Formats: sequence, structure tokens, C-alpha cells
Amino acid sequence: MVNVWAVCADYGKYARNFVDGGYAAVGWIANTDLTGVTTREEIWKLYAESQPHESPNQVGANASQVAYFLLDIQPGDYVITPSVKQRKDPFYFGRIEEAGSYYAPEADDGCRFQHRRRVKWNDQPVSISMFSDSFQRTLIRTSKTVFRFRQNEEFLARIASEDFRPFLSDKFRACFDFERVRPFLEKNHRGVITTRQADGAAHASIVVCGAYQGNAAFVTVYGNSAKVRNLRRDPACTVLAVTDDWRAFVSVEGQASLFDASNTEPEKLRVLLREVYRACGDKDHPDWDEYDQAMVDQRAVVVLVRPERVYGLLR
Repeated sequence: MVNVWAVCADYGKYARNFVDGGYAAVGWIANTDLTGVTTREEIWKLYAESQPHESPNQVGANASQVAYFLLDIQPGDYVITPSVKQRKDPFYFGRIEEAGSYYAPEADDGCRFQHRRRVKWNDQPVSISMFSDSFQRTLIRTSKTVFRFRQNEEFLARIASEDFRPFLSDKFRACFDFERVRPFLEKNHRGVITTRQADGAAHASIVVCGAYQGNAAFVTVYGNSAKVRNLRRDPACTVLAVTDDWRAFVSVEGQASLFDASNTEPEKLRVLLREVYRACGDKDHPDWDEYDQAMVDQRAVVVLVRPERVYGLLR
């Protein structure tokens, strides 16, 4: 499920820094690298140590927001940040690009917040008046810095509508084109991945594909296959998904990110392999333990393709 979050940039003070720098950030627990933190208990302890004069209620409330930012916001989720102190007009929105945060203790971009997440921002601000009174009240009246919107469906439907397209920057439009074809990818899993060989020639191979957290996705069960070698050298690729009768198709062009035992912790990789398996087949494996072991033995690789151009023929 795609969620919509607010990350308020010190009442709009750093909104432009966020957009220009391609990130969202929070400033709590300063001068401490939190990239290795994985539990709420750790965050609560570190926050309490950094703010010894705050009450337990204050510690709990603020540490929870740090946990939302570091642990709960997922790749593919949307982020909103108001650009003015009153949180009224306008605001920016973007999409989380990757898992995990990064630490920027010596950033020279004018923003003092050190804990950051990569975001692909729509760099054109949007008027809050385009959304319902309920949505506006949620953004304007809350005193929180990081929170999840209840009006998920409203936001996603609004930004995917045709009359919203003039407010989308060119680099961001592919994300919304992808949202339009996502139901197709969730139902049609026969696919072809086209990569580039070392000599520049195209290389195509069959995959079982799907949609996962805003990406075209598939698992390649052999880690040394030609397509994996090509993607490690050049991540540009195209994923084509087609119906069983070949009468409709979707193509997603973009940059591939590869996840395997060389760059992903074993438990995170195990979970990711299972989730992408489900996304590419709409069902569970009959024996997950057997699947997990086979993926380890065969050095399986998860491939997620972030859309840059989306097109096709839908019937």
C-alpha cells in the first residue's frame, strides 16, 4: 500500500532546500548517525538521551515522529512539505526513492537537518485549495512535523487526474503515468526485459514481472545471468509486460536498482524476495522455506526499475 506523509520543513523554512537537494529531512537527535538504527526502542533511547529535560510524553511523541521518518516511510510513498509557515499555500510533494536514510552532518546547502531521505520532488508547488477541506485541515492544523495522511485515496486520485497534469514537472510525470498502468502490471506478469550489452547491442530475455512500490519489478533467480551482468554495467533498461493474448502491453523505461546478498542484509533480502515474488504472481509460494533456500543457493537478484518513461496499449 502506498502511503502519503507530511514532513514539514521547519514550518516551510527549508522546503526549497528539500526540493533543490532531492531529499526530506528531520533535525531531532542531532550529531548522531541514525542510519544503523532499526527499532523504535533504539530511537526512543537516543532521543531521551539527547533531550534529558523533556517529559516522557514529549519524548514519546517526538521519538515516534523520528521512527515514522526513519522506519515507516517506504520507497514509493509520497511526501508533502508545506512551503510557508501557515502550511496553507502552496505545498510541494514528491516520492521516496529508496529505502533507508542517510546522514549529512556537514551539509552546506543551508539546511541544518542531518537525517535525510532521498525524494524525487515535483518541483512545481501545488495549491492546497485543490484538495478537500478535510485534507487542508489535516495539513494546516496539526502541530506535528512528521505524520501520515488519512486522506490517502483522495491524494492519489487527485494527482492522477487529467486536470492535474499541468502541475507536474516533466521529470515527475512518469511516476503518474506509472500509477495509471500499475493495475495492468498487477494483473499481467508475462514480460520481457531489454538491457544493453557491452557493445551497445540490445539483449532481451523473458521475465515474470509485476509492480512493487512504484517500480516495475522482477526476480532473476540466477545472479550471474546475462541480464544481471548487463544491468550492473549499465542500469538503463526497459520492462515490457503483455497480456496472454498479446493484444495489450505496457513498457516501462528506466534505471534498475539491484538487490542481492552483496548489498542487502540477509533478512531484508529474504523479505524482499518474498514480497516481489507475490507482486509478480499474486500468490504465495507453496513452500516458502524451500523458496528462501533456493534463492540463497542460486544467488537470486531482485530488480526494481524506477520509471522514467511509460507507454503502451491498454484495452
